Amino acid sequence: MKNKIAGALFGMALGDAMGMPAELWGRQRARKFFGGKITDLMDGPAENEVACNYKKGQFTDDTDQALSNGSAMRIAPIGCLFLPEEKEKIVDYVYDVSRATHTSDVTIAGAAMIATGVSSAIVNDDFEKVIGDILDIEELGYQKGCETFSARLGERTKIGLELAKTYRDDEDEFLKKLYDVVGAGVGMIESVPAAVSIAYYAQDPNRACLMCANLGGDTDTIGAMATAICGAFTGVDRIKKSYIETLKKQNNVDFDHYIEVLMKGRETLA
Repeated sequence: MKNKIAGALFGMALGDAMGMPAELWGRQRARKFFGGKITDLMDGPAENEVACNYKKGQFTDDTDQALSNGSAMRIAPIGCLFLPEEKEKIVDYVYDVSRATHTSDVTIAGAAMIATGVSSAIVNDDFEKVIGDILDIEELGYQKGCETFSARLGERTKIGLELAKTYRDDEDEFLKKLYDVVGAGVGMIESVPAAVSIAYYAQDPNRACLMCANLGGDTDTIGAMATAICGAFTGVDRIKKSYIETLKKQNNVDFDHYIEVLMKGRETLA
């Protein structure tokens, strides 16, 4: 269990840090600037005003805020506290920690979907089951939040999942279609379906973080969500040791402390 929880936490930080250099740049601009693809952790470019102050391996506000509370981009640790079948508890907890800043139906549903993705990935070794749990909780999330006139997260996620299946053997084309059809913007209606779709495609944190970094758009947020799910699925042992070492060195965070906090929290809420 500790291996899986650590995988979720380090996965979240890894996806965030890997996506940081290209954060909020369009797909073509990022490809041109980086001479193709991002292939490793790197400093934030001086040319990117939202990433220029970050160094290689440093995570952004997505992970920083995840260590307190918030909506989908920073909700992944909540999934470490519950079993996936505890859907009502997950939605209630997500709502309680999000409502200071996010109360709409789409934000509560999106946050619950990411939390459930982590929760399910911790206990399941079949990613189809993980996806089923993610889609199943969407309606409860919508019921909890204030109604908006937005497209449904579940339906957009299904489109992304179909793209993942169609382009199973062509990662570049999958990312291009995902970017063009589902989107990779800062809105939860794009970022959550994109993250879940990439997690499904990759099913591995080392691959997921790079796919998200090279997607374009809100790369750090999508990376944090997708790689948290994948890290929970494989466990921290599958994340490259060089990534773990860099994350520990470059961020003033005691990861082990937060892992223990989540372990104890899981026991308390069980």
